[in-house]
Order: sequence, then structure tokens, then C-alpha cells
Amino acid sequence: MVEALVQKLLWTGVTPGVNYLYGSIIQIQEDSIFFENLHFSPGKPIKTWRSRTNYQANRSCPELPLLYPGVTYRLEQKVTITPEQTAYFQIQYFNRQNEEIQRDILRNGQEEFTFPKDAFTYRISLMSAGCRQVEFFHIAIYGPENSTKPLVERNQVSSYTSGQEPEELRLVSRLIHPKG
Repeated sequence: MVEALVQKLLWTGVTPGVNYLYGSIIQIQEDSIFFENLHFSPGKPIKTWRSRTNYQANRSCPELPLLYPGVTYRLEQKVTITPEQTAYFQIQYFNRQNEEIQRDILRNGQEEFTFPKDAFTYRISLMSAGCRQVEFFHIAIYGPENSTKPLVERNQVSSYTSGQEPEELRLVSRLIHPKG
């Protein structure tokens, strides 16, 4: 299978609600983010990326790409964790009612996951399993070569003649073509 980069995810800035801030030292470096918290509880998220956000409430845009249902993707991580093997990535999938329908745990440097057919949104979290320090460079999502195309393609038409507009424009056709 030929793979293509879908998106490279960076840790950009420090935002309450998506970064664990309590007692944490977070340093933004040139090509990475350094995170340290000596009293961090296992099972807590260090950083979370979301495919759906509420801009009015959080003033943040989705950081994750749209994925095709039923397609297998690969998550590649460039992260240094101290002590080793004390952090992991968790992917949570949600339906349209925002109910969690599935959860994947990725512990190695490169792992595959399949986006569920009934998933609507998802969230990727860097989780603590007793870690003290994390130096985060990036994570990358790879998919099949055709998975980087838009989910919906439509031919854009800039104008319609009277009677040739699509069905969804019939209601407003008098506004498009006013009788002179």
C-alpha cells in the first residue's frame, strides 16, 4: 500500500483545557515543546488534539483532519519520554451525539488504527502513564494515497440559466433570475 502524509500535528501554544497546566513546566523551543511535571498522575491527558471544537466557547479551531470511515491510518510519533514507556497516545471516537463509541491505545512509535464506520469526530490525547518529562516534536498521520482527497467533491458552477439551476435552488430561483 502506498502511503501519503495526511497531516503533521504539532503542539502549538499553551491552551487551558487541551494542555495539563497544574504544576507543569511547559517550554516552547525552536522545534519542540518540553513538558515537565514531577507530580503528574497516571491516566491524565498531557495534550489533546480535537477534530471538532466549539469556536464560540473555546476560541480554537479543529487541529485534526477529517478521516474516511473504515480506512486504516498509521500514527507516527516523534516524542521523547522520561522515564521511557511511561506515556501513550489514546484515540477516542465519538458518534453524532458525542457519545464515545471506541477507544484505541497506541504505545509504540508507529501504530495503525482504523477509523470506525459510525464515527463522526475523534480526539487524540498524549496520556501519562507515570511520566515526568516529555519532549514533543510532532506526530504524523499517514493514510492510503487516495485518503488526502476531499471527502466531498462538487463541480462549482458560478452561474445558472433560468430553469437549469439544481433542485436545492428552485426555492430561491426568483431571487437569482429576477423578472425585469
